[in-house]
Amino acid sequence: MKNLQVYPSTTPEVSVLTATFNREKLLPTCIESVIAQTYNSWEHLIIDDGSSDETLMVVQKYLLADNRIRYSRHSNRGQSLSLNVALAMAAGEYVCILDSDDYYLPNHIESRLQYLKAHPEVDFLHGGIVVIGDEFVVDRTNPSRRINLNDCSVNGSFFGKTVAFRTVGGYRNIAFGNDTDLFTRIEEQRFFTQKLTEPEYKTMVYCRTEDSITVQFEKQLNN
Repeated sequence: MKNLQVYPSTTPEVSVLTATFNREKLLPTCIESVIAQTYNSWEHLIIDDGSSDETLMVVQKYLLADNRIRYSRHSNRGQSLSLNVALAMAAGEYVCILDSDDYYLPNHIESRLQYLKAHPEVDFLHGGIVVIGDEFVVDRTNPSRRINLNDCSVNGSFFGKTVAFRTVGGYRNIAFGNDTDLFTRIEEQRFFTQKLTEPEYKTMVYCRTEDSITVQFEKQLNN
């Protein structure tokens, strides 16, 4: 995957990737949490996965106000393919994922960058989440049991070198567990991964909304 040169001078160091579908009410909190970051060299790539609500109108005001925010829209193809579009567009040396119903605390990007620069051998970070709502989700390998989200590989906590994401070809089109699948393939390629467990790294807020992928998957299992 290659990115086109879209910045006239200095390119952002970090690319935040968000795929969204019909979340006009939740998206402002997501976007504004990126704008509020203590670290400023970022771009926010928002991929609209064929929304039928007012997502475009919501995003438009942010596009006009901040040229670090970029937006693209296509027909509904699912989260994985939408994130891969953003990954192909990414100009940053580092990539992080932010689902459109979640948000970052203000020092999220800065804390991760400081860690990676202090530990150059590390390629990929995960962990450090705060869960709003039910902390337990169905285990994708054993749907008969539920596990704590803090024991999972959570998409929104992913922060790593862009080369790691691109080397494995990004996300595969999996309805549930695409984050665990990506993480597993990154480890298989011998990239050095690290889970952040210290309280000061709990800077990604995971919101279990009614249309969350994990919630929808559980509903399908119960039907």
